[in-house]
Amino acid sequence: DLTLYHDGNNSVIKNITGDLYINANNTQTGILLVGSTGAVTLRHGGNLKFETQATGAKIQSTGNAQLQVWAGEASNAELHLYADENDDSIDHWKISANGNDSKLNIQNYDGSNWESVIVGTPNGATELYYNGSKKFETTNTGATVTGDLNIGSVGRFDSSGIIKTAHGT
Repeated sequence: DLTLYHDGNNSVIKNITGDLYINANNTQTGILLVGSTGAVTLRHGGNLKFETQATGAKIQSTGNAQLQVWAGEASNAELHLYADENDDSIDHWKISANGNDSKLNIQNYDGSNWESVIVGTPNGATELYYNGSKKFETTNTGATVTGDLNIGSVGRFDSSGIIKTAHGT
């Protein structure tokens, strides 16, 4: 059922029956290696910390904080960040890279939909969003602002292009 040997170049552990557990005591809290189609898990103090999945890997931290890394179909990739206190879904972020158009997108899950926060295109625009609406975009000649542009205590440009000073003129 289990063989352990060295073939002159490599050390080999072969497990034919059941799962393979590697741990320092007689519990199943260490490293669990499952067959070629199953997951590999790592535990610390009995708590799950790392797990392979069909789509990539999942890293579990303290509480519900997680980091998941996987590559989607074709050449797209996503990185999911969770920092949930079990109060809402707003603590779920996604950083995705689209291999087709080379865009990098940082999004937040609003509880029902993904909303872009920042979208970057190599050799192109960088877009900033507020509540799912594009407010700022870099261009080849500068930047485009949608809405008012506040300039600290000095004043602001309103959406019609009129300069409003801090004194109201």
